[in-house]
Formats: sequence, C-alpha cells, structure tokens
Amino acid sequence: MSFFELNTAGAMLAKARRELSRLEGEASIDHVYNLFTTAYHVTDYLKPVLSEVDHKSLLADPIIRHCADVCNKAKHMVLTRGRPDPSTLSVSGAIGGAPINSIAINASGERWVRWPDGTELEVVQFARSVITRLEQIFAQHGVPADV
Repeated sequence: MSFFELNTAGAMLAKARRELSRLEGEASIDHVYNLFTTAYHVTDYLKPVLSEVDHKSLLADPIIRHCADVCNKAKHMVLTRGRPDPSTLSVSGAIGGAPINSIAINASGERWVRWPDGTELEVVQFARSVITRLEQIFAQHGVPADV
C-alpha cells in the first residue's frame, strides 16, 4: 500500500487499528502519537460521507474531543483554542495516588492523560475506546470500515 492509498475513511480506520496494535505491544511515545493523530484524522475522512450535522456531532463526541486534544497537544505543544490543555503522568505499579481499580497491582507502569477538570485516562484503554467509538460511528452510518 502506498501512502496515497489512504484515501477512504475505512483505510484510515484500518491504519488506526494497526497503530492501536503497535501501542498495545509497546506504549512508546511514537505509538501514542501515531495512534491519536491517525485516529483523530479519521474524522477528516468521514466528513465527505457524513451529513454536516452528523459530522459536527462526531466532533462534539466526548471521546473524539479528548482524542483531538491529545492529537493537537502533540502537534502544537499547547492547546489555545478554548480547550483545556491536558498533561501526562506516569503511574508505577504502586497504588499510591492512583484511583482504586485503575491499575493492576505490581503493573509495570502506565501512562495517563490528565485534563484540568480532573479527567484522567490511561493511554492504552483510552486508545481502545477511541477506536471502538469510531467503529460505532462507521456502523451507525453504514460507512465501510474495511479497506
């Protein structure tokens, strides 16, 4: 597949799924960046196939808005257009400071994204929820999800 074959929403969703697989294997910054940048840009590929109302609704979806925040924060370093600026944190396998039931005891460490309103999302679980939400949007609107 050449670069220019990423020309449908389904092709971009397939790329986002591949990025998720890489992220699940290794939560490196490269995989985090690639996943959230790709996943958010699936919305650009959906614009021509959704109604204007449905596309605006997609962009207003809380999971997609958080995905946009991570994508745009990675690209611009600081969010300045009215969205809260998220930060990152890393949690060791210890329980101290982590919400109960949010990490496995003796886990190797996890990366989280935190928004000023107190929202905290573990990166891999968050990435899975973004892909799941995109898949739901595709199904709801009859958009082919396969390449």
